[in-house]
Parts: sequence; C-alpha cells; structure tokens
Amino acid sequence: MLCTNENGDQFNVELQMVDEHNLAQRSRYYHALITNNMLAAGVDYQALRETWVIFLCAFDYLGLGLASDYFQMLSHYADHHALGDGSHTVVLNAKGNWSEVNDELKGIFS
Repeated sequence: MLCTNENGDQFNVELQMVDEHNLAQRSRYYHALITNNMLAAGVDYQALRETWVIFLCAFDYLGLGLASDYFQMLSHYADHHALGDGSHTVVLNAKGNWSEVNDELKGIFS
C-alpha cells in the first residue's frame, strides 16, 4: 500500500507473512521504486521527499524478540552519523515483545 503525507513523503506498507530471508533486499527494492517514481528527468535531487518502507511481519526477522526496529544508512566510521538520504525502513514484528511499545503502535496488530 503506497501513501503520501501532507509533506509529500512517501510510505510503502507491506505485509510479510512468511520469512523468505530477503527483507533487506525487499526494502532496497521498494525504496528504489518509490524514488524512481518521485523524480522527473532534470529535476534537482533536493526535490526528493522522505521515503518510508514499513514491514508488518508475522515473524521475528532478526530473531531478537524486538517488536519494532528502525533502519537507515549510517556511517561505519563517523560515529554512526546518518547519511541523511531520506530513506527509512521500519520492521514491526508481531512475534516480538510489545510490552514497552506505545498503545498507538500496538493497535496495528490488534
């Protein structure tokens, strides 16, 4: 499901029922699709809006028991400084520990 907010940021929400061990590659692919459709030829890259890929998973992708996790591109050397490319990936795990998650987010799986 593709959604756009009032700022023009793009959100792609994907339901993942089976762990095919390719969530990272799927995230990269969905970000590329969104970005490709966002920018016309000759338009300045500064016009790119934020892209969010959100996976609703029926499995524990990382095997850590986390209810949610957030990914973005970070520097390996510069104290994990964020690149700031505007791409964000959120993984929500139905099998994770939801005790410390806010009620609004808990509502996604109820």
